[in-house]
Amino acid sequence: HATTHATTHETTHVTTHATTHETTHATTHETTHATTHETTHATTHATTHETTHVTAHETTHVTTHATTHATTHETIHVTTYVTTHATTHAATHETTHATTHATTHETTHGTTHATTHETTHATAHATTHATTHETTHATTDETTHGTTHVTTHATTHETTHATTHATTHETTHRGYVIRTSLH
Repeated sequence: HATTHATTHETTHVTTHATTHETTHATTHETTHATTHETTHATTHATTHETTHVTAHETTHVTTHATTHATTHETIHVTTYVTTHATTHAATHETTHATTHATTHETTHGTTHATTHETTHATAHATTHATTHETTHATTDETTHGTTHVTTHATTHETTHATTHATTHETTHRGYVIRTSLH
């Protein structure tokens, strides 16, 4: 009885101790391992997920904001400043060029036209005047000279002829009368 009791007691004690020890050890080890693993995994996953999500979101937001801002700024700058500058420059350049060209063209044309007209008019007037004057003068001189010469010649001729004729006639007549009287 004592042997059986002692054996049973020891066996139960040892078995219980061993079972309890092993169970506790195994449970603690597995629980710790599982808890640590799962916690680490979950934390890492959550941290990575949130970090990635937040980083991506913020990056996208910042990039989009910066891009939008830069694009808007550049668009406004290009549209307002560059376009206005280019348009103003082109308009001013073309207007100035056209005005200068037109002014130069008209001035040159007007001056050339006026100069040509006045020169032609003055030349024609002077030529006509000189030609008319000289022609008239020469014609008058020649006509006067010719008329005077012819008239003088004719008058002289006729006067001489008439005088000679009359003188001859009278002389002859008187000579006849004198001779007749003497006879």
